[in-house]
Amino acid sequence: GLSMASTSISEQAMTGYEKGGEKAVSAANSCVDIGVSRVKSGEMPYHDTVVAFTEVGEHTWTVPAGVTEVDVLVVGGGGGGAGGDVGGGGGAGGLIFENIYVNEGESFPIVVGNGGPGLANEGGANGENSSAFNLVSIGGGGGAYYPYSGNYGGSGGGAGREGTIGGSSEAGQGNDGGRGYYVVGYGAGGGGGGAGGKGRDAGETIEKGGDGGDGLYFGNIFGENYGENGWFAGGGGGNTHRSGSYNPGIGGIGGGADGSSGAVGISGIVNTGGGGGASRAAETGIGGNGGSGIVLIGYSNINLYDDVYCNLSFSKDPNYSY
Repeated sequence: GLSMASTSISEQAMTGYEKGGEKAVSAANSCVDIGVSRVKSGEMPYHDTVVAFTEVGEHTWTVPAGVTEVDVLVVGGGGGGAGGDVGGGGGAGGLIFENIYVNEGESFPIVVGNGGPGLANEGGANGENSSAFNLVSIGGGGGAYYPYSGNYGGSGGGAGREGTIGGSSEAGQGNDGGRGYYVVGYGAGGGGGGAGGKGRDAGETIEKGGDGGDGLYFGNIFGENYGENGWFAGGGGGNTHRSGSYNPGIGGIGGGADGSSGAVGISGIVNTGGGGGASRAAETGIGGNGGSGIVLIGYSNINLYDDVYCNLSFSKDPNYSY
């Protein structure tokens, strides 16, 4: 059921709030504007029904009776982080959010993309695309091995140490990856881009891997049981040289992974589209995998936009004309 915030009823019931042809003359103290509380306070999800497609692969969704409008979040799989050392973090999967009108009984194909694998001593692979309602979210770009620039993706992968630019991003779905930082024998890789911000360049102030770009928050719409507490599509962190100080990039909020301290990279969080983190070991280093994507469909069985819900008791008022 709905968990209603408690407010004074004087604004509603005691000024003649009517329901079902009766005037409220007494009421309990639980009256709340659902539209305001759900959208602005974040205390409860905006929709009372959320359909989550979390398993990688193909699915089908059929519109239930009475549903005419849905909110849809489509997140592609995150890119894998670079192997070896001084590599870039994986870019987040592309993110699309749309409000769509539907018809009862219609069926729609749904695809959830997997994250790109981190690979040994080379750049991470791109994530897979996710799709729903003819919306296609591009998989995140893989983080680059040390001599290269980052991969294109929904959000771009971070560049390797000698990469002068991060990977480019799909317009409207994410942000570019960060560039590398080159010093002979040292240096670092850039962070992967996120849906909410660009991947940070490596070595902006000190020898440090670039941080992943942050993702975006949808917990006020779909609830915080999905993604990383409602956040999606954060970029993965780049990493430093094995001979230098350990100062990895931090993964962006929304499932992005940190750069690791050793040969095995940290993977992005599943069902967030977060980018994988770069490893830190020559030749044997394997980058972290990108997090798998997700498709969320939200709709409501009551009008949540402008209704006021009150836990009231009603009685006839003999002085009021019905």
